[in-house]
Amino acid sequence: MSSKGYRFWPFLLFSALLLLLWLASWFAGVAALFSSSGEGFNSLFSGEGMRWALCTAEASVDGAPWGALAMVVASVGLLVSSGMLTTLVGLFGRLPLTAVRRQAGLSALVVFVLFVALLFVSSVAPWNIFASVTGDWASSSLAQGWLLVLLVVSLSASLMHGSLCGNYRTVGDVARGVSGVFALFAPAFLAVLPASGIVPCMQYIGVLTASEPVAALLSDFLCWLPFLFVACVEGLSALKRL
Repeated sequence: MSSKGYRFWPFLLFSALLLLLWLASWFAGVAALFSSSGEGFNSLFSGEGMRWALCTAEASVDGAPWGALAMVVASVGLLVSSGMLTTLVGLFGRLPLTAVRRQAGLSALVVFVLFVALLFVSSVAPWNIFASVTGDWASSSLAQGWLLVLLVVSLSASLMHGSLCGNYRTVGDVARGVSGVFALFAPAFLAVLPASGIVPCMQYIGVLTASEPVAALLSDFLCWLPFLFVACVEGLSALKRL
């Protein structure tokens, strides 16, 4: 988990893009002064634009998926520090495993299966989680809560594995495993700040005319992109070391 400059590339890229949007809106405002029709893009440097920017800055940052990002990073930290990823590669691959690690891996898989099974069995009509009251899959309980269920199950399985194979002997071991991955993705969290403001600025200027659900999905994608970038680069480096 060495500190490498590439991790700050998303922050620099999104900051530069946000600055370019502001500069483009300024040029658009200047061009509108000389336009006979008086129509064009909205300028963020106008009085109304500055009021909009100041009023929506906090809302844009608050709208970023901070909770989901933190949970995913914590889950990755436990999966790595508990040794569960290495064990899974050994169970389904060709890496040799000790008896203790094999037992820990199988126990973690049992915990995972039991949690998922409990989710269905605990309901009188298990198929109801696949559809909402109106029958729409997008509004079903499973579609709304699958990420939280997956993260909780993976956290439980990781804690089980780390405890059985000896990687987690104290609470400090768990804390160090999570904090190490948070340090790895710290620049990605910084990149969320400018990323969360790109889509709202594009909407105000007028270069993006999308519906609210599509705009929210695009904004969330930009917030997740730095984490995917760091994960891909670090994952490729880890594969090369195997």
